[in-house]
Amino acid sequence: MEIKNLITEENSTTVHQLLVITKQDIAIENAIKVLNELNHINRIEFTAYEQSYGLTNELLQEVRNLQDKLAKAKYGRF
Repeated sequence: MEIKNLITEENSTTVHQLLVITKQDIAIENAIKVLNELNHINRIEFTAYEQSYGLTNELLQEVRNLQDKLAKAKYGRF
């Protein structure tokens, strides 16, 4: 039996909603992985024109806060 025969008009909406939720979950998981990698790279800081640039402690704390928010969103605990 082919997949197209399994999707009927009655369950088409449910299948579409499931696909949307799956895509969102994959996007959240990818974002969490990227932020985790960013958290574990060597800190880089440099100064140019009397301005400091790079991964400061404040920026890393913001990354951790975003990771927490994404983890809560993933499990529906906003």
